[in-house]
Amino acid sequence: MQLILDKNLTGLDGKDLPNANMGQILASSLANSSGGDSIKYLDWALKLYNGKPIQLDDSDYIKLYKEVENNKQLTRLVNAQILQEMERQKHNKT
Repeated sequence: MQLILDKNLTGLDGKDLPNANMGQILASSLANSSGGDSIKYLDWALKLYNGKPIQLDDSDYIKLYKEVENNKQLTRLVNAQILQEMERQKHNKT
């Protein structure tokens, strides 16, 4: 599947948060974490940060999903929206 996270996070009021691009936030987190497949995670980070899609097979999707879900650097507001967007795109096959 192709995953595109080039969109803003929204606040509790439903309005876009300034300077809160989903892809850029996740990219920074991936680039600053350790462990896992460093080369793959950095490749994803570079693409996400620049608004480009990343290609994920089923095992990559699960890895990235778990990485976001278990990420202690990101708040629930961020984690939940990224996970929801991942699920939406997976089910819509976009």
